[in-house]
Amino acid sequence: MSRLAKLARISKFANGNSNKVEEVRSISIKIYLIILFIAVVAFGSLLYQVEGDTNLFFKDIPSSILWVTMALLGGGIGNVELSVSAKLLVVGIQFTSLLLFGLLIAIVGQSVERRLLGSSRLDK
Repeated sequence: MSRLAKLARISKFANGNSNKVEEVRSISIKIYLIILFIAVVAFGSLLYQVEGDTNLFFKDIPSSILWVTMALLGGGIGNVELSVSAKLLVVGIQFTSLLLFGLLIAIVGQSVERRLLGSSRLDK
Protein backbone atom coordinates (compact mmCIF):
# COMPACT_ATOMS: atom_id res chain seq x y z
CA MET A 1 0.00 0.00 0.00
CA SER A 2 2.86 2.36 0.80
CA ARG A 3 4.39 1.53 -2.57
CA LEU A 4 1.16 2.61 -4.29
CA ALA A 5 1.24 5.90 -2.41
CA LYS A 6 4.82 6.48 -3.52
CA LEU A 7 3.93 5.65 -7.12
CA ALA A 8 1.05 8.11 -7.00
CA ARG A 9 3.42 10.87 -5.86
CA ILE A 10 5.96 10.01 -8.57
CA SER A 11 3.31 9.92 -11.27
CA LYS A 12 2.33 13.54 -10.59
CA PHE A 13 5.61 14.61 -12.13
CA ALA A 14 5.32 12.44 -15.23
CA ASN A 15 4.13 14.13 -18.40
CA GLY A 16 1.57 12.51 -20.67
CA ASN A 17 4.10 11.55 -23.32
CA SER A 18 6.37 9.61 -21.03
CA ASN A 19 6.19 5.93 -20.32
CA LYS A 20 6.12 6.59 -16.59
CA VAL A 21 2.32 6.80 -16.51
CA GLU A 22 1.96 3.38 -18.13
CA GLU A 23 4.66 1.95 -15.87
CA VAL A 24 2.84 3.26 -12.81
CA ARG A 25 -0.41 1.66 -13.98
CA SER A 26 1.32 -1.64 -14.68
CA ILE A 27 3.01 -1.63 -11.29
CA SER A 28 -0.26 -0.68 -9.59
CA ILE A 29 -2.02 -3.68 -11.10
CA LYS A 30 0.84 -5.98 -10.13
CA ILE A 31 0.80 -4.66 -6.56
CA TYR A 32 -2.97 -5.13 -6.39
CA LEU A 33 -2.68 -8.75 -7.51
CA ILE A 34 0.11 -9.42 -5.01
CA ILE A 35 -1.91 -7.89 -2.17
CA LEU A 36 -4.95 -9.96 -3.20
CA PHE A 37 -2.87 -13.15 -3.26
CA ILE A 38 -1.32 -12.44 0.14
CA ALA A 39 -4.73 -11.65 1.65
CA VAL A 40 -6.26 -14.86 0.30
CA VAL A 41 -3.42 -17.07 1.51
CA ALA A 42 -3.12 -15.37 4.90
CA PHE A 43 -6.85 -15.38 5.67
CA GLY A 44 -7.25 -18.92 4.32
CA SER A 45 -4.45 -20.19 6.55
CA LEU A 46 -5.77 -18.33 9.58
CA LEU A 47 -9.28 -19.63 9.01
CA TYR A 48 -7.95 -23.18 8.73
CA GLN A 49 -6.08 -22.73 12.02
CA VAL A 50 -9.18 -21.40 13.76
CA GLU A 51 -11.86 -23.70 12.28
CA GLY A 52 -9.98 -26.62 10.71
CA ASP A 53 -10.75 -29.23 13.37
CA THR A 54 -14.41 -28.41 13.90
CA ASN A 55 -15.81 -27.38 10.50
CA LEU A 56 -15.98 -29.48 7.32
CA PHE A 57 -15.83 -26.38 5.10
CA PHE A 58 -12.30 -25.75 6.33
CA LYS A 59 -10.96 -29.32 6.46
CA ASP A 60 -7.73 -28.33 4.67
CA ILE A 61 -5.95 -25.15 3.63
CA PRO A 62 -7.01 -25.25 -0.07
CA SER A 63 -10.68 -25.48 0.97
CA SER A 64 -10.18 -22.55 3.32
CA ILE A 65 -8.43 -20.55 0.61
CA LEU A 66 -11.27 -21.26 -1.83
CA TRP A 67 -13.85 -20.11 0.73
CA VAL A 68 -11.85 -16.94 1.49
CA THR A 69 -11.46 -16.24 -2.24
CA MET A 70 -15.22 -16.43 -2.70
CA ALA A 71 -15.76 -14.20 0.35
CA LEU A 72 -13.19 -11.63 -0.82
CA LEU A 73 -14.51 -11.49 -4.37
CA GLY A 74 -18.11 -11.01 -3.28
CA GLY A 75 -19.42 -14.56 -3.45
CA GLY A 76 -20.75 -14.33 0.08
CA ILE A 77 -20.07 -16.48 3.09
CA GLY A 78 -23.13 -18.72 2.92
CA ASN A 79 -24.73 -20.54 5.83
CA VAL A 80 -21.61 -21.72 7.61
CA GLU A 81 -21.58 -22.20 11.36
CA LEU A 82 -18.54 -20.35 12.69
CA SER A 83 -17.00 -19.87 16.09
CA VAL A 84 -16.71 -16.40 17.60
CA SER A 85 -13.04 -16.07 16.66
CA ALA A 86 -13.81 -17.16 13.09
CA LYS A 87 -16.63 -14.60 12.90
CA LEU A 88 -14.16 -11.88 13.90
CA LEU A 89 -11.82 -13.16 11.21
CA VAL A 90 -14.67 -12.98 8.68
CA VAL A 91 -15.22 -9.34 9.64
CA GLY A 92 -11.54 -8.76 8.84
CA ILE A 93 -11.98 -10.58 5.52
CA GLN A 94 -14.96 -8.42 4.60
CA PHE A 95 -13.15 -5.21 5.59
CA THR A 96 -10.15 -6.26 3.50
CA SER A 97 -12.52 -7.01 0.64
CA LEU A 98 -13.85 -3.46 0.77
CA LEU A 99 -10.33 -2.01 0.83
CA LEU A 100 -9.27 -4.14 -2.13
CA PHE A 101 -12.42 -3.21 -4.05
CA GLY A 102 -11.73 0.49 -3.45
CA LEU A 103 -8.17 0.06 -4.66
CA LEU A 104 -9.37 -1.75 -7.77
CA ILE A 105 -11.92 1.00 -8.48
CA ALA A 106 -9.14 3.61 -8.26
CA ILE A 107 -6.83 1.70 -10.60
CA VAL A 108 -9.52 0.88 -13.18
CA GLY A 109 -11.05 4.36 -12.87
CA GLN A 110 -7.78 6.01 -13.84
CA SER A 111 -7.46 3.74 -16.88
CA VAL A 112 -11.04 4.35 -17.98
CA GLU A 113 -10.64 8.10 -17.49
CA ARG A 114 -7.54 8.08 -19.66
CA ARG A 115 -9.23 6.06 -22.43
CA LEU A 116 -12.48 8.05 -22.45
CA LEU A 117 -11.15 11.56 -21.94
CA GLY A 118 -7.71 11.18 -23.46
CA SER A 119 -6.01 12.34 -20.31
CA SER A 120 -6.08 11.87 -16.59
CA ARG A 121 -4.92 13.74 -13.56
CA LEU A 122 -1.68 11.76 -13.83
CA ASP A 123 -0.88 13.54 -17.08
CA LYS A 124 -1.27 17.07 -15.77
